[in-house]
Amino acid sequence: MKFLFSIVLVTGMCSNSFAHKYYFGFAEVEYNTFTLCFEATLSLTAHDFERTLKNNGTDAGDLISLTNEQRSVVENYINNTFVIESGGEKSVFKLVGHESKLDGVINLYLESAPLTLTDTLNITFNSLMEKYSEQQNKITLYCFDKIHTKAFTQRTSEQTIEINE
Repeated sequence: MKFLFSIVLVTGMCSNSFAHKYYFGFAEVEYNTFTLCFEATLSLTAHDFERTLKNNGTDAGDLISLTNEQRSVVENYINNTFVIESGGEKSVFKLVGHESKLDGVINLYLESAPLTLTDTLNITFNSLMEKYSEQQNKITLYCFDKIHTKAFTQRTSEQTIEINE
């Protein structure tokens, strides 16, 4: 009986060690006025990102080293779930690098194609929300010497930022 109890206890502890109750994603974005591009770092929980890609039928592997095909899968997902729109034109991000950290976070380093800014930016940041309803994302945008922050949830996955030069 003690042996059975020990097995149940250890199994329960192991299954809890892979779960977490908090789902956060962060984007730190700066608009480069010389290149007219957004430069961004998108930080997500690596295993949640991997599972989301796999559940969408586009497995990118373990994200430690990416082939060209896997890089394309990641870029497609990012460009569908992290969008900055200005004057009806949408950002198109390219993955310029990534780093998997020991704390389970993956940093995705991105650069957009040139995008001319208008006074209003419409931002969609619903990365991982299709798989994790508790997912919350936050953007910090540095633009024209001002800092703008917005939070995103399933209910508010689209936000507007007013840019005044």
